[in-house]
Amino acid sequence: MMQRPWMIRRFSTCVAMLTLQLAVFATADCLAAKPKLQLDKGNNVAYIGNTLADRMQHHAWLESYIQALFPEHDLTFRNLGYSADEVKRRDRADSFGSPDQWLTKVQADTVFCFFGRNEALSGDAGLEGFKKDLAEMLDGMREQKYNGKSAPNIVVFSPIAHENVESPHLPDGSAQNVNLEKYTAAMQAVCADKGIQFVDIFTPTKSLFANAEKPLTMNGIHLLDHGNKALAEVIVSKLFNKEAPADVAKLREAVLDKNLYWFSRYRVVDEYNVFGGRSRLNWDGVSNADVMGREMEILDVKTANRDKRIWAIAKGGDLEVKDDNLPGEVAVVANQQSKFQKGLGEYLEGTEAISKMTIHKGMQVNLFATEQDFPRLVNPVQMAVDTDSRVWVSVWPSYPHWNPVEPRRDALLIFPDDDQDGKADECIVFADELNSVTGFEFWGGGVLVAAPPEIWFLKDTDGDDKADVKLRVLQGVSSADTHHSANAVNIGPDGWMYWSRGIFNVANFETPTTTFRSGASGVHRFNPRTFEFEFHFPIGPNPHGDVIDQWGYQFASDGTSGTGSYVNIGKGIGNKKWYEKRVRPVPATGLLSSGHFPPELEGNFLICNAIGVLGVLQHEVKYNGADITAEEVEPILISTDPNFRPSDIEIGGDGALYVADWHNALIGHMQHNMRDPNRDHEHGRIYRVTYEGRDLVTPAKMKGKPIAEVCRNFFSTTDSTRYRARLELSGRDRDEIAREVGGFAETLNPKNASADRDEAQALLECLWVFEEQRLQNVDLVGKVFQADEPRVRAAAVRTLGHFGEINPKIIGWQPILAAASRDASALVRAEALKAAVAFEGLSAAEVIFEVATRPTDPELDTVLAYAKGKISADALVRDAIASGKPLSKAAMAYSLLNASVTDLLKLERSEAVYEAILSRQLVPASALRDSLNGLAGFRKVKPLSLLLKLIEGRDSAGQVAGFDGLLQLLVEQPSADLKKSRDRIENLALQGKEAETRQLGYAALIQTDGVGNGALFTASKSKESLRDLLAAVPSIADAKLRGSLYPDVRSLMFELPPNLEAEHGGSELTQSGVKVDYFYPSAANVAVETLAKMTPQVTEIRPTVDFWVPKGKSADKFALQFTGSIAIPKAGQYTFFIASDDGSRLYLDGKLVINNDGLHGMSEKNATVNLTAGSHDLIVTYFDNGGGDGLKVAWSGPSLKKQAIAADRLSISGGSETLHDVAIRSLGSIPGHEAEKFADLSSLIRAGRNRTSAIDGLRTIPEEHWPDQGLGGLVDNLVGYLSAMPARLRTSGAALHAIALTRSLSKRLPEAAAKSIEERLQNLDVRVIAIGTVVERMIYDKEKIVVQAGKPVEFRFTNSDNMEHNFVIVQPGALAEVGEAAERTGRDPDAKARHYVPHSNKILLSSQSLDKGKSQAIAFEAPTTPGVYPYVCTYPGHWRRMFGALYVVADLEQYQADPEKYLAANPLPFKDELLKYTTRNTEWKFEDLNGAVAEMMHGRSFDTAKNLFKVANCVACHKMNGEGLEVGPDLTKIDPKKFSKDHILLSLIEPSKEIAEKYQSNTFILDSGKIVTGMVVEETATQVRVLIDPLAKAAPTVIDKESIDERVKSPLSIMPKGLLSKLTEEEILDLVAYIFAKGDKKHMLFHMHHNH
Repeated sequence: MMQRPWMIRRFSTCVAMLTLQLAVFATADCLAAKPKLQLDKGNNVAYIGNTLADRMQHHAWLESYIQALFPEHDLTFRNLGYSADEVKRRDRADSFGSPDQWLTKVQADTVFCFFGRNEALSGDAGLEGFKKDLAEMLDGMREQKYNGKSAPNIVVFSPIAHENVESPHLPDGSAQNVNLEKYTAAMQAVCADKGIQFVDIFTPTKSLFANAEKPLTMNGIHLLDHGNKALAEVIVSKLFNKEAPADVAKLREAVLDKNLYWFSRYRVVDEYNVFGGRSRLNWDGVSNADVMGREMEILDVKTANRDKRIWAIAKGGDLEVKDDNLPGEVAVVANQQSKFQKGLGEYLEGTEAISKMTIHKGMQVNLFATEQDFPRLVNPVQMAVDTDSRVWVSVWPSYPHWNPVEPRRDALLIFPDDDQDGKADECIVFADELNSVTGFEFWGGGVLVAAPPEIWFLKDTDGDDKADVKLRVLQGVSSADTHHSANAVNIGPDGWMYWSRGIFNVANFETPTTTFRSGASGVHRFNPRTFEFEFHFPIGPNPHGDVIDQWGYQFASDGTSGTGSYVNIGKGIGNKKWYEKRVRPVPATGLLSSGHFPPELEGNFLICNAIGVLGVLQHEVKYNGADITAEEVEPILISTDPNFRPSDIEIGGDGALYVADWHNALIGHMQHNMRDPNRDHEHGRIYRVTYEGRDLVTPAKMKGKPIAEVCRNFFSTTDSTRYRARLELSGRDRDEIAREVGGFAETLNPKNASADRDEAQALLECLWVFEEQRLQNVDLVGKVFQADEPRVRAAAVRTLGHFGEINPKIIGWQPILAAASRDASALVRAEALKAAVAFEGLSAAEVIFEVATRPTDPELDTVLAYAKGKISADALVRDAIASGKPLSKAAMAYSLLNASVTDLLKLERSEAVYEAILSRQLVPASALRDSLNGLAGFRKVKPLSLLLKLIEGRDSAGQVAGFDGLLQLLVEQPSADLKKSRDRIENLALQGKEAETRQLGYAALIQTDGVGNGALFTASKSKESLRDLLAAVPSIADAKLRGSLYPDVRSLMFELPPNLEAEHGGSELTQSGVKVDYFYPSAANVAVETLAKMTPQVTEIRPTVDFWVPKGKSADKFALQFTGSIAIPKAGQYTFFIASDDGSRLYLDGKLVINNDGLHGMSEKNATVNLTAGSHDLIVTYFDNGGGDGLKVAWSGPSLKKQAIAADRLSISGGSETLHDVAIRSLGSIPGHEAEKFADLSSLIRAGRNRTSAIDGLRTIPEEHWPDQGLGGLVDNLVGYLSAMPARLRTSGAALHAIALTRSLSKRLPEAAAKSIEERLQNLDVRVIAIGTVVERMIYDKEKIVVQAGKPVEFRFTNSDNMEHNFVIVQPGALAEVGEAAERTGRDPDAKARHYVPHSNKILLSSQSLDKGKSQAIAFEAPTTPGVYPYVCTYPGHWRRMFGALYVVADLEQYQADPEKYLAANPLPFKDELLKYTTRNTEWKFEDLNGAVAEMMHGRSFDTAKNLFKVANCVACHKMNGEGLEVGPDLTKIDPKKFSKDHILLSLIEPSKEIAEKYQSNTFILDSGKIVTGMVVEETATQVRVLIDPLAKAAPTVIDKESIDERVKSPLSIMPKGLLSKLTEEEILDLVAYIFAKGDKKHMLFHMHHNH
């Protein structure tokens, strides 16, 4: 497989040493003749443990030796080994079964335990924990009787040593052997303490490895066949004091045959259909579990049949295995209800099928191969083209996995076309009888094959096109769901083998350096040289399709959702969509790169679609800065043949496009039984697409050719030809590669890049050959980096980063990365950032410095954020500054942009440093002054001239941060100098581009003139200028000068200059939030003009602008329009951001500011605008077309970092802010004139003008300046103003300000008048009470609320639970009546529309039924009659558990002062039984109560217990004594083994500890992207009925099976946690007694209890 240098030793010496060692081992271990391990006749031996155990069954040496040594024992061996297993961690797919269950299944008498290798990777830190875990495992196993009779005989084996295979790609194992030795000793000590037999195989294998002629392992840790043979001989010697038998070939052949069947049983492929979540799907009463369960029985019988042959051969005979005793298969009737049945019985002949295709203009299709000509071509999954240009196909007729009563037909086939007529000449079977080949690719002179649960390396060594080398190179590839398993296999330029893998699968891999486990869905990668494994890119739930283009850019797709992403970073980091989803599902993707097709199609991205739209779609790839996207263009082909299922696409050696056709009427994995007879296993096609009138490519023949000849294929214009040349070279000697490919590269010039001989691309291919061989050639990187094509340069930099990952100490990387960081191409700069992460120190940070100080785009910003997260650039700068180290030009530029003012002040003064300080906000005045003077000195100009130039330049560039400091500097300048520059200053005020500039100009103009008349005259020409002047008033530092403006500003409170149109209205009370309209269906865009022509279906008030769908409305193809006002705190430059999936727009003051419309994934756009302080109209529109969705709006501005727009900034305006409002606000900054201000503002309030601003203005006047007379009328006006307000507005900020002012003013009135005012305010003062829910507890977050009788309150109800809830207040004594009514009517057709609130005149208040994360504000007038009013959730099934008490008291102040004293004097009796149980929040644990439950004998209260069965809400799901619902299991019929008091208690406290399968929740992923979670209450062949909240037993959600993509079983019980939290210990004991007694009042637990 891989050519590696090995030490050469003389064979005779090796044999002698090996023989001596075995003798030593035998002698040292056993002085007595008696075997250490005693096996009895008929014993069952089980292996458990890690990959060491797993691989033993595939080599079968140990089992064969033991069978030969004990021929009369009729021993049975079953291997339960599993990659990556540890004593405490054995990850499996859902419902796989526990280790004890499997050991019981195989009735193990003796257990061989192979652990310690994975645990030893933790080193010293994990040693003590491992010893404890091992001891617990052994104790637990000895408590079992797997064979039904006695405890097992346990043999513990140490891990083997780590072999040094002398590969440059692999560790030598020396460090790990230190750990392995310690863990071996620890295992020996634990076993000695427990009296367990222990076998040290670490010591002998360490010696064996040191003296072996050739490696015994393939990678240092996993034994090869001959290595397992050597180990088996050691183990036999140690266990039995005997030498291994000499000839066991025939016996071993029989053992291997038996093990094949057992492996197919234990590691059955497609577990999710066999025993997992999809196994319970049934049609006509026959489930997958029924069918697959029987197949497992068949495999059990077949395995047992082969045991008998093994026994016969061990005894010296033989036995023919007939398999005539197999149980019959379960009959499956075809499911005829599915829409996918179209075309059954109508399988078209290949040429007729072509007639059903619509083909791209200029293209033509012919049939390359069909099942009619080649019967083995059935259900092709993936294609690849070998280095001799032959098409290979993996076929999967056994889909979803092998049926054990049928022959194994899964295979790798070769279809040569030697005569180049476009049709396959023959079908060659390269490898047969495989199992579920989901993908493959050529590498290392052979082919890597994904056949879950393993990756194989197959190779033909004698040239007969048959695989004669077969090696398992990776075990633990999850096979839980084969259609999600390893697919889209390819070899990256980096030499890693990439594949995609979806949900349900659980990977468990052992590598030479780590143990990798993951259930993540996405792209994974395996390095066949280092044997390392990584999770590369998250995408799912069912990723299919992964391509890498000619520059190494990778694009991954998800089959289920039909979306894809540009893999911009990898490293397990996700990214946005790169093309718009139109169709789904997508089984495969590809790239159209071929010299045969027209240049305008070169590089187009292709997707295969296999349901709905049946064909190969095409997208044009586009580059925008650092980002890459794809836009759909004319398809390659579309078929109306319903059986056409394109499963893969490849560019052939002739440049044509080959399309594999799975060709099956049934394709859905959830819509039909896995053995539905209509699942076709006899058809398969390969079509060939060519372009008319264009020459084909001459097929390359590279296999075995000289390296130099192979390299000439790097000039091909077809990507796949160059790719295959690299694959051919992956199997060549590393030293020859370095010499030959390096020599070829030396002849090339990266500047020569003509269409027919692109030497830059050829150099890149050479570089990738080096990378695949892990040969680090920085000089070659530098040469490739000289290319003119930026994508070639970017690829070179990417490889440099990969070299750094292998060896961060390589020499010469710095100048290349430095140049890349300054490259004109954003693509190159992005790769420089990613590559820099592989290196260390300030030089790597320099890349960040360089890129950050150049123009960026959203994609580059993403990569920059990633790099900054890996390299502490800011910290490096701070350290350098603090230590006085000189900074590079880039670091200095970065510092000037990003360093804090404190750090800037530490730098040596320079022009750049001074300018940076002057651009910052909140800089000390002295630093600003020094910087201005210093910069003026450098430039030899006057400070004022420089300052004005800085202001003008920054205004022009829109860079207005720090203008406050510049204004301070401006007004400090000598008066004479300012006057000379008055024209420039006035120009700033009038012509400034930014609002900050104009306001600075007016402030400076007033300072220059020493009076305000001139500035006022200048500003009076327009309302916009007047706004700027008024906004500038507070910034005038000279209080006296500011005070002189009083008359002019005052006059503007009442009227405008005659030349300006009057403004009426003014700011009035506003309601918090924004109005949102919901439209369905959405239109082609969301321009306000488009939405204006539509009628909204729903209108609501929302607190913020965010994604929202009204309850019960479609979550696809809808539009939203948010309308309101945004309060701008301070005039200046604001940036708004809107991110959406799909389109959105943002308008300010009626003008379109951001257009993010159109079909696209989550994408953000922004725009910067200048806004005056005050209120501005805001409109946000959004639409979703289906698939993903989302809307986020944010902003940034003066002293405001990027953030979501807070709710307190949004309002539904009662009037726009006028110039009069602005004048009122400015007047507050002018000192003095307090009495006149008070009178003026009061008059505005009395006149009903600009009241909101006037009230705020009055609150700024100190109380000592308030008049003593005439306040009564003002107060009456304020109270009247408040009285006229709608109740919903009385909690707004403006209303609260008005209430506060009224209270303050009333204190200056006579006592009686003040008291009267306070009483009137009491009737207005709306108290806001937040009430929420507790996640997964089904309780409110408040069990008691106290309010003043007769006073208004506002409840703000928020649901944070996963279930739906509402909030209802009822009359005292009506809780049970209303709750029972809610349950009775929960199934009524109108229940959902009325939010599950029953019709009752005893309901005082009710909310909507809110989903998770939703809120509602509800105004409520508290009853005038004191009492305890229940509040409750009336969602069906919730009321007995989810309630609280609303205490309505006559005097809230007295109550709050001393609640106990108040209630003693003013008792409030409970009229609802359940309210007596509101004391709660005891988080009971099992250990808190188990002792008391165990000692519980008698004396419990039956009546209390019966009532508690209701209080704890047991009746919502369980029926007992004629009460309750039958949602959960019947408690009177529980398995007696589980019906113990402690088991009942544990079930109540930890309901998810053990869940009956029938009552588990399921999560359904629908083809729309929607996710539904709930309990299945009914399932038919076509539909599933699901209770979203199982306790409700009302209105199940109906899901069509055809719309289900995935179905996952939940690990959480439908029974919520915290059931006992409301109960005391005694009450819990009563409840346990009641359940244990099955509701029997005469049970002894209720004897001798006396009621008092």
